[in-house]
Amino acid sequence: MKHLGKKITAAALTLMMALGASCPVAAASGQWRQNDSGWWYALNGGGWATGWQDISGSRYYFSPSGYMQTGWIQQDGNWYYLSGSGRMATGWTWDGSGWYYFDSNGVMQRGWLSQGGKWYYLTGTGKMATGWVWDGSGWYYLDSSGVMQTGWTWDGSNWYYLSGSGKMATGWILDGGSWYFLATGQNQEFLDGSTASAGVMLKNRLIQWKGQLYWLGSDGKMTSNGTAQYGSYRLTLGGSGTVSSIQWNTGSNTLTLPAGWTPVSLEDKTCTLQSEDARAEILADPAEQPEDLEQFAEDLEEELSDRFELTITVLENGVEVSGERQIPETREYFQTRLIFSDGEMITIQARWTDRDNPPLQALFQISDTL
Repeated sequence: MKHLGKKITAAALTLMMALGASCPVAAASGQWRQNDSGWWYALNGGGWATGWQDISGSRYYFSPSGYMQTGWIQQDGNWYYLSGSGRMATGWTWDGSGWYYFDSNGVMQRGWLSQGGKWYYLTGTGKMATGWVWDGSGWYYLDSSGVMQTGWTWDGSNWYYLSGSGKMATGWILDGGSWYFLATGQNQEFLDGSTASAGVMLKNRLIQWKGQLYWLGSDGKMTSNGTAQYGSYRLTLGGSGTVSSIQWNTGSNTLTLPAGWTPVSLEDKTCTLQSEDARAEILADPAEQPEDLEQFAEDLEEELSDRFELTITVLENGVEVSGERQIPETREYFQTRLIFSDGEMITIQARWTDRDNPPLQALFQISDTL
């Protein structure tokens, strides 16, 4: 605390002198005196005042040598604040660095404080808090006046929802007939690799919750029935707000992600999917483009031959093509890089397109042979 144990200062003396004849004058019990060391209170019966003294309706504190104290003092484990004139502070008090609250006995308060129907929080040093505060049980937000906020609150960067008790909410909340989602953990990670701090209202986000995908619009509301664009992905939304299908668009390419797979990562050039016992990573524009479908099939078969039986069907405009077929030079295409499966049939589609040629598709049907 900035002014703990501080002796009377020249500034305090100047203030006292500025008061001139209005300096505190005791009743019949004594009178104020001043010397080069400071102010003291001469008792009518002789001697001087020490410790706590009530004089003319105000309380003061005098050192054992009799000099009036100012600033912060500690007595019996409690903190008190004495103004420049020496008067003990009660209620709200500004000490030059922050606001503090003192009860009717002058004791500095800590923790939650209710005043005039509003809640304030006083830190361990007693200073009134503003902004975000952790009280040991949850996060709370206090405005620039120290007043605890409730409901929707903007902290200058993000929207948050604070319950009736002021505690910051996380997860799903229903407000005004609409569902919103507030980030659940510190630096929660999302499918596009971005993160959000706990409590932040999410918007323009695809989130995963208990095995389902949901889309949150630009106003943060969960969206139902319709479509939404999420980076290079086009989402189809069901009536309950869940995502029913995902199309991956990169330029002229479109790949529909297989049903029954849960996205782990949806980035512009990489898509990772997970099923109960399988995982697949699909690439757009991989570094090395295969020369033809036959070679691509041979490479994939060699990679997986110790575990899988691989069947490839080549289509052109939806019609099966037999024999070797060169893949045209192209800027964009999809390729499955890694597949693991145990006991179930999987179909992954790779598609190559060229502006001057019809699209070629390779459908890979893979089943576990072990």
